[in-house]
Amino acid sequence: MAAIGVCAPHSAFTLKRVNEPVYRLLETLEEMQLVIRDRSSEKWRPTLHTKSLSSGFRDEDWVCQIAIPKMIQMARRILWPIDLMTMREYRMEVRESTHSISPYAINHGMVGRKLPIPETASGRAHLAFASSLPIPGSRSR
Repeated sequence: MAAIGVCAPHSAFTLKRVNEPVYRLLETLEEMQLVIRDRSSEKWRPTLHTKSLSSGFRDEDWVCQIAIPKMIQMARRILWPIDLMTMREYRMEVRESTHSISPYAINHGMVGRKLPIPETASGRAHLAFASSLPIPGSRSR
């Protein structure tokens, strides 16, 4: 399910279940923010929150919960895809994305992708406004 997403009828077939209980299960998982339904393809995809099931709680997850409704609202107005990125392990990690609702998006499935800091607008903005960043292997005075 993580790689390309799954349509509910397909998961019902694979799980040998009736469609209705599968839809109820997926809708419950959506309410718990563990999956998200891509309205254009009708596929269900795991969210970044599913990572917390195996790797534990991440303190910065609250940022996504606050930002995503505003991101969706803006993306529907401007149509351009928007990504929320945070710095993690000296890389910029895509935490949330509106690529699935943008007609201009080329890359889907961006959530969870880690990119080099200088190669992203978010990374460059982070560097521009950071007061001081620890640089691995350097000595501070």
